[in-house]
Amino acid sequence: MAWLAENIQDKTIKNTGIGIMVQGNKAFGEHIMGGKMAGVSGEILVMGSWEFSNGKIERMTVVLDRVMIAKQVAQGWLSKKIINSIIKKMEISFGYACGKVFKGLV
Repeated sequence: MAWLAENIQDKTIKNTGIGIMVQGNKAFGEHIMGGKMAGVSGEILVMGSWEFSNGKIERMTVVLDRVMIAKQVAQGWLSKKIINSIIKKMEISFGYACGKVFKGLV
């Protein structure tokens, strides 16, 4: 995380969804981070959760949308085709899995 903070220029943070939600000693946040690295601009969806104890962070988890990163950094027709193929497969699989789950709930 420190490396990212030091190497990304023109940083921006946009709240999305719920923003930051706090319950007891736990917090969850969702936002889109933007910036420029090695002269290339991009954005990434970031979600994080924190647990606090005695006024300090006891546990922190940060999740980055790696598919969103791959889609932005893919160069050339072959790389873009591979990334888009993976995304399409994931969407089909996810849609199928959600359909099965939600079908049982309705």
